[in-house]
Amino acid sequence: MANRPRHRVSCKVAIYSPDNHSVLLMHYVAPGDEGWGLPGGHLEHGESLDAALRRELVEEVGVDIAKDLTQREFWRRDDGKIILAFTARAASIALPQPPRPRHEEAVWTDIDHMADMQLGDYLPFVMRYRSQ
Repeated sequence: MANRPRHRVSCKVAIYSPDNHSVLLMHYVAPGDEGWGLPGGHLEHGESLDAALRRELVEEVGVDIAKDLTQREFWRRDDGKIILAFTARAASIALPQPPRPRHEEAVWTDIDHMADMQLGDYLPFVMRYRSQ
């Protein structure tokens, strides 16, 4: 058992604006960790999916702003990480301030202008559930 590879499990959420035109993205600005992604993160040992996602929203965005949280799908990346993907709807477009502004910031991004962003697996996921 000790030699068995362990999978890292991460939960991510596409939070859509009330008008369904934007999605909340995280802009990671720390040196060496620049890029874009969906809010979320790794599950801790013994943590439920719902608890992990809500904890990560508080850690990354500063508040749990999501409603209608729904687990949609999962996939395995080439690096072995398993992504559990959720969708949610924001109650408003008020932009929360992440607790670590020197490392990350939350940004409402127009879905129609996301194609040129480096979002990997997240872009098809965001597009698939946009109107649901």
